[in-house]
Amino acid sequence: MPIDVAGGTLSSTGISSTGQFKKNLSVNAGLIGYWDCAITSSWTNGSSTLYDLSGSGSNATAYGSVTTATFGSALGWNFNADGKYFSGTFVVGASTNATIEAWVWPAASELTAGDRGTLIMCNNSSGSGIYHSWNKSKAALSNYWYGHPSEGYWETAGAMTRSAWNYTCAVWNYREQTIHQYIGTTHGQGSTTVGTTNNTGMNFLIARESSDRQFSGGIALIRYWNRALQSQEVYNNYYAEKGRFGL
Repeated sequence: MPIDVAGGTLSSTGISSTGQFKKNLSVNAGLIGYWDCAITSSWTNGSSTLYDLSGSGSNATAYGSVTTATFGSALGWNFNADGKYFSGTFVVGASTNATIEAWVWPAASELTAGDRGTLIMCNNSSGSGIYHSWNKSKAALSNYWYGHPSEGYWETAGAMTRSAWNYTCAVWNYREQTIHQYIGTTHGQGSTTVGTTNNTGMNFLIARESSDRQFSGGIALIRYWNRALQSQEVYNNYYAEKGRFGL
C-alpha cells in the first residue's frame, strides 16, 4: 500500500526486501531538469525531441541523428560522431545553488581534438553559463560557472575511467561557498560559488558545445537541481542506480 512521504508517494516497490528505501526520498525537491534515455516518456529511440521529466518543460531537440546503444550492461545515447547532441532552453534555471548529475561512458578514444567534451552546459558567458564537462586529456570531471567566482575549471575528484560507466556529480553550495565534485563515492571540493546570476531562459547543450568539445561515448541520464544536494543525498542517488550500470 503506498504511503505519503513529504508530498510524494512511496510504493512497496520503493522498499527492499530488508525494509530499506531504494530511492532517495528528496530526489525531486528542486529538480528542474531530468533527461533519461531509458524512460520512454523522456526519449523514444531515433526521435527528434528529448522530453524533460522534471516537470519544468525544459525539452530539447536532437541533432545529428542521435540514437541509443548498449554500453557494457546499460543503455546510453550514443555520441559516436561529431555533430550529435541535444539543444534546448532552461525554462527554470539555477542562481545561487546548483547540482548536476550524469551517468557517462567515456569512449576509449576521442572523436575530435580539444580540451573538453560537453556533458551538459549553458552557453552564456555573461554570468549564468554553467559547465559539466569531461576533461579529455586528464579523464576528469570538469566544472565551471560564470559569475560564481572562483569560476573554475574545478577538477577535484580524481580520474574517471574510459570504456566504463562513471557516476558524476557537481554541487555548488552558496551558503558554504564551496563546490563539491563526486566520481562515484570519491569526493573532492574547492572554494567557490558566491555568485547570484540565474540561467533561466538560457540555451543548454548536451554532449556538444562545438566540434572541439564534442563528447565521445555514452550518456544515460542527466539531472539538474536548483539547490545544493547534501553529500548523503548524492550517495543515495549513486547507490540507488548503480545496479542499472552493472556496478
